Amino acid sequence: VSIIQYNGTQYEIAEFRTDKSSSDHRHANVSLGASLEADLLRRDFTINALAYDISNGQIVDVLGGICVSDIQNGVLRTVGDSYTRFTEDALRVLRAIRFSVTFGFPMNSSLSAGIQKVLDYSPELFRVLSAERKVAELNKIFSKDTRGISVFKLLFSYKGVNGTLFDMLFPNVSKCEGFQANLNLFLY
Repeated sequence: VSIIQYNGTQYEIAEFRTDKSSSDHRHANVSLGASLEADLLRRDFTINALAYDISNGQIVDVLGGICVSDIQNGVLRTVGDSYTRFTEDALRVLRAIRFSVTFGFPMNSSLSAGIQKVLDYSPELFRVLSAERKVAELNKIFSKDTRGISVFKLLFSYKGVNGTLFDMLFPNVSKCEGFQANLNLFLY
């Protein structure tokens, strides 16, 4: 990905890519040189599946207007099956929360169901996410002008067989529940 500045606006430029399935759900097997359509269809969310054709000044929406409509109507949905997108890379669950809270876009029902399905049937995916990737995404969530309480409400609203989404992402913090700290130790 290259970043260029044009008329005071930053643009990310990347070659077309396609993904091949990853056995570890962490490292994408990416091939370069695919078509624009294949590249856009591999994206996580419809709001990220648009392109601008500089030759004719047109927006390219390979989903027949769904991507543009979702931006106009403030809807967050995945490209394709939500559960499949999240099992390709569980970090996309955190990205969904970031986009929902940052842009104020509610998650559509299939996206929410996909998150719930990951918690119910594939909770191990959160254990293979590296701490660095989780921290980077959380920094993006909390460095924006977000409503922090909204983030925590979402993290606690999804409950699976092994606890809440918060528990899956922060297993050591969850172990502290009920811990009684001696607050006198923190007084100066």
